[in-house]
Amino acid sequence: MKTKNFLYFKIWVALIIFLMIFTNCVKRPDVTFNNPYDPQGINYNFPFNAIKIAAGYCHSLAIKNDGTLWATGYNEYGKLGTGDNTSRNVFVQVLSGVSAIAGGWSHSLALKSDGTLWATGYNGSGQLGTGDNTSRNVFVQVLSGVSFIAAGSWHSLALKNDGTLWATGNNVPGQLGTGDNNNTNVFVQVLSGVSAIAGGGGHSLALKNDGTLWAAGENEYGQLGTGDTNNRNVFVQVLSGVSAIAAGFSHSLALKSDGTLWATGNNWAGQLGTGDNNNRNVFVQVLSGVSAIAAGFSHSLALKSDGTLWATGYNYWSQLGTGDNTSRNVFVQVLSGVSAIAAGFSHSLALKSDGTLWATGYNEYGQLGTGDNNNRNVFVQIYPH
Repeated sequence: MKTKNFLYFKIWVALIIFLMIFTNCVKRPDVTFNNPYDPQGINYNFPFNAIKIAAGYCHSLAIKNDGTLWATGYNEYGKLGTGDNTSRNVFVQVLSGVSAIAGGWSHSLALKSDGTLWATGYNGSGQLGTGDNTSRNVFVQVLSGVSFIAAGSWHSLALKNDGTLWATGNNVPGQLGTGDNNNTNVFVQVLSGVSAIAGGGGHSLALKNDGTLWAAGENEYGQLGTGDTNNRNVFVQVLSGVSAIAAGFSHSLALKSDGTLWATGNNWAGQLGTGDNNNRNVFVQVLSGVSAIAAGFSHSLALKSDGTLWATGYNYWSQLGTGDNTSRNVFVQVLSGVSAIAAGFSHSLALKSDGTLWATGYNEYGQLGTGDNNNRNVFVQIYPH
């Protein structure tokens, strides 16, 4: 009789617990304990396994270790390449066989392993290089024989295997380096002997094989580093001994072979990291021990040789990841164990050595890939979909 009563008791307890959970009287355990996928398909049990990252105006791109391209954020004009114009707040797969990526203001570029260049998004200035000014919401092939790519706000740069630099898109201040100020909607050759490229708001940077840095385009704030504020519509040499470059909206960064970081241009928010807010029209040294750099709209990121990430500049949207929204005019450490970095308009991405992806800053359009649209003021881990 006692055994029978105990059985009834267990049945009643189970029924009560079921009813309490069903009516939300007791909070259910997080679904990720039993099922690693949440309702949006985000897997919280594994790292993102990204190998390369890029950030545009309000969107983010990531290449996984299998060569697939994933995108999230603002999808105005179809810059995510999803086949529609619907924004995403989680990374979704959009392409395969990809080896390099770049994000502009409203367009995206993807370099495939076979050397073909693919583009999507806004094309009003011809930045896709399709031969027309029609926007696309899926990636289309536009060039071949490419080894490196860069996206400015409204223009695109492509470095071919033979070291020639090709450019397309907006050219009002001369950022294409064609010797005129006419837009073009097809890629045209503008320079040779190039090893790396970077695109800013209205200017372009090209690193030659001999370590010399060349610049063209808008120079209102001294972002070309020419010692004046006159625009150029052809590439001019501005620095030597350079190993890496990055272009913000109106400032430029150059990493020298000795690990020193040099900066020039607009410094209204402290993005140069000089300890003041005065613009520069020549490159000045601001940091040492640096191995990689990235430039956003008005903030800068520097990855040191020890894997620490340092940030400076505008921080209204907490894009520096400092835990507040106070801007800085000197570089401050914000993360460790980092292997790659990317800076967008008002958000930042960091790839750690263990393959995990981290993000901070403005997230109204889902560009952080967190599954929501809440801003972050510290770097948070982003999980795969």
